[in-house]
This record gives sequence, structure tokens and C-alpha cells, in this order.
Amino acid sequence: MSYSGNLLVENRNGLIVDSRVWEASGIAERYAALEMLQDLPGSKRVTVAGDKGFDTADFVRECRNIWVTPHVAQNLGRREGSAADGRTTQRQATPSVKRRGSTSKNALGG
Repeated sequence: MSYSGNLLVENRNGLIVDSRVWEASGIAERYAALEMLQDLPGSKRVTVAGDKGFDTADFVRECRNIWVTPHVAQNLGRREGSAADGRTTQRQATPSVKRRGSTSKNALGG
């Protein structure tokens, strides 16, 4: 049996906001993200970024249902193409954003 450890990290300061452990599957990361996003306090709309693994119609739809704006990289390699529309896709990252990609590794001592 394998497990998937998932973190919700605040982008500006790299703070870990929430974490979940799920049994590993092809969809555990998306379900964990939705669960953590749903548990965020407050009523303001928030934004979440994700790699192309989050480019699914279900994830995008559920984010919008819970007042979360998803910005995900398009998975153009899929037979059906990307599930993300123009409101959902990430713009090309700036160098400062690219450097932040290792924030969760730094938070875990990696």
C-alpha cells in the first residue's frame, strides 16, 4: 500500500497552510487539494495554482463551485486536449515565480 502526502502552500511566503495524507491513486492529489481548499476559512475568493495533473474538467468545475479560481498548466498531450479554458490556464511564469517552485521542498528540509 502506498500513500500520497499533500501540502497546500501559501505562495507569497511559502507557508504550509494545510496537509493531507491519502492512499496513493491517480486522483488522490486532486481530491486532497479540493478537500484542503474547501476547509480554508473565510468567504473571499482565493486562487490556486497547479501543474498539468490538475487540468481536468472535474477539478476545475469543483474549484469554481467552492469559490476557488484555478490556474492550471494545460495538459496538451491528452487525446481530448486540455480541459482548461482561458480563465484557467497559467500565464508563462516569470523568473521569480519559477524560483518559488521549490518552496515546498524547502519547507520539508529538502
